[in-house]
Amino acid sequence: MKFLIICKTKDTFYTLTPEVRKQLHDGQEAFWKKNAKEGKLKEIYHLIGKHGTAAIWEVNSTEEAEEIFRDLPTYHYTHFKLYVISEWKKL
Repeated sequence: MKFLIICKTKDTFYTLTPEVRKQLHDGQEAFWKKNAKEGKLKEIYHLIGKHGTAAIWEVNSTEEAEEIFRDLPTYHYTHFKLYVISEWKKL
């Protein structure tokens, strides 16, 4: 199944020290790379002016997507919206 997952950073993230934010950001980058290498993360885009991302994921279920995202280092500092998507027929 394909999912569009929109992640937006919560304001509480910016109350952390710069060192902690950098550590979490670096862990987040490793998370994206690991899942892209495993073929689960298909595409990722930065949301300009929104402090967040929109990404296309391919996993077996909503539960698997939620489980994967619990490993995201910034999980507790992120709002998530998850949408199931499907291929559109060619026009």
